[in-house]
Amino acid sequence: MDVRRISGVDAKGRQHVVRIAQGRDEVQRVECDSCGHRERAELFARQKAQEHLWGTHHVQNSDAQGSGPRGSRSRGFDEEYGPLGIARWVVAGTLGLVLLIVLLSRCGR
Repeated sequence: MDVRRISGVDAKGRQHVVRIAQGRDEVQRVECDSCGHRERAELFARQKAQEHLWGTHHVQNSDAQGSGPRGSRSRGFDEEYGPLGIARWVVAGTLGLVLLIVLLSRCGR
């Protein structure tokens, strides 16, 4: 089973751990060991885990560990979902829409 853990320490020195596990129907589940928070995450499970740590437990720095396909250390949050990671999807989506509009306009002639 593919389980990743994202953990961090809050200002009071308490460690908080959020697990990302593969649930039913290939949907990932984000589960916090500290407070019991659970949620489904069809997309961006790591981002949701990070947001929970930051928003609920006020954890500033966190690390990702797991037994996923990338080995014991996963890529960092900023590396995976940072501005360049999102920009790639925006550019690809924009180009796809432009290509679709051009093709549809030519078919209508």
